Amino acid sequence: MHCHSNASDGELSPENLAERLCRAGVKYAALTDHDSIVGLEPFKQVLSTHGVGFVTGIELTTTYGNTIVHLLGYGFHPDDKELAAGIAGAAMLGDSDANIIPGKFLTTKDAIRVIHAAGGMAILAHPLKTEPDLGRITKMVCNLQECGLDGIESIYASDSAEDRKQMMDLAREKGLVISAGTDYHAGETEAGIE
Repeated sequence: MHCHSNASDGELSPENLAERLCRAGVKYAALTDHDSIVGLEPFKQVLSTHGVGFVTGIELTTTYGNTIVHLLGYGFHPDDKELAAGIAGAAMLGDSDANIIPGKFLTTKDAIRVIHAAGGMAILAHPLKTEPDLGRITKMVCNLQECGLDGIESIYASDSAEDRKQMMDLAREKGLVISAGTDYHAGETEAGIE
């Protein structure tokens, strides 16, 4: 889960990424390109030839106050018109952590609503990368849960065991789904995660 192809900022094509995941022995995979779903169909086709389960995915760039927040959407219907409109708006701007343009990206609250309307689940991506302070990320999670947040990417490949435990404890305490992801872009790092 949580992989990127060259349809956004990854190095591999959706097809080559899918092949790599299949060789790594993954059982399910989601392509979560930034603000793009163009790679989903070719990614899915390769997975299906190897008997690997496919989950629709995206990583939406959203705004939470003055902070850029990445929201993972899983299991949505990719032909949903409102989702397509939200993706188009964010893709035109590109992902810039340095310069937030108010009103141009979907707010995190609106993105959660759009993902839900498309039949998907909304997961907060790499929470401690977004906000390293445990108190502030807990407050953010509580606020987003009121907006319908479904889960937290509690098991993030580059996080320490202690960080993972803190995020899993937070998810369990709030009754949220625990998601795992590598945020794979390229190189020789592991493409899959337990």
